[in-house]
Amino acid sequence: IGIIKKYLEETKPILESKILMEALRQKNLTDALTGLFNRKYLDEFIDKKLPNEVKNGTTYAIMFLDIDYFKMVNDTYGHDVGDDILRKLAHTMKQTIGENEFIVRYGGEEFLILMKNPTQESAYDLAHKINQEFSKIVFNYGGESFKKTVSIGYSFFPSDTDQIYKCIKYADISLYEAKATGRNKVVKFDKDILKSGDKLDY
Repeated sequence: IGIIKKYLEETKPILESKILMEALRQKNLTDALTGLFNRKYLDEFIDKKLPNEVKNGTTYAIMFLDIDYFKMVNDTYGHDVGDDILRKLAHTMKQTIGENEFIVRYGGEEFLILMKNPTQESAYDLAHKINQEFSKIVFNYGGESFKKTVSIGYSFFPSDTDQIYKCIKYADISLYEAKATGRNKVVKFDKDILKSGDKLDY
């Protein structure tokens, strides 16, 4: 017991240092506002984890989400209200996803969800559920009540493309299609969306 105690006392600073470094690393990989992963985490996942998962035959659905008319909220009610709405969307997504998905705050009001080993049905169901659940929330600010919606585009990796960043771009293009065709909807990537020549280069 004495030897163990001595060992623990000697290694305590090293263990504390490792714990602190891991805490700092986690903080560096998460978004301060929403508590979700950030783009640095996404890049680390793609560089370090994804290659092994691909070797094991793992597939993904890539979902791109964006709050409709979000700039209008910031302009009308201020950034504090905008931040609150972002936190509520983050909470809604966390409540909706399962253990095979993770969420990244991609930037501003844009979010990315990676869904592991999806089917066509499960990917659509998840995207549709997030779209529906968020649209039910009633926001109350400054004596006014309103609702917000999200548009979602999604693609499949590696079936749509075996280049992950290209697949993310395809999800982004599908999101743009959702916004261009009415917003508050879910659009699955399809080659037909790539209408113009410049999009075919993605």
